[in-house]
Amino acid sequence: MGKWPGVCSLNPSQAQSSEKRDTRLTTTAEPADAVLLQSVEETVGGVFAMFAAYYIYVWQTRKPGNSGCKRPTAAMMAGIAGHVWSFDELFAAVLEG
Repeated sequence: MGKWPGVCSLNPSQAQSSEKRDTRLTTTAEPADAVLLQSVEETVGGVFAMFAAYYIYVWQTRKPGNSGCKRPTAAMMAGIAGHVWSFDELFAAVLEG
């Protein structure tokens, strides 16, 4: 007998019922799936919030042309921050909440 008995003896009707079962399992939403989806949404939301905060407080654009001069951050232009934040400073502020 082979290493995996019964693998090659699958007839077409068994394969079709197996495919139907797989489809049914993937299309129904179990409570565990809802919890997993909720945690994924929370994670993506947190990542986006951190990216948006980085863009506003840390990231500096350059002025047009070849000058190489950096513009103030969006928070500095809006009068929210008085200096360019470092990532560590931003991360500490997020953790403090």
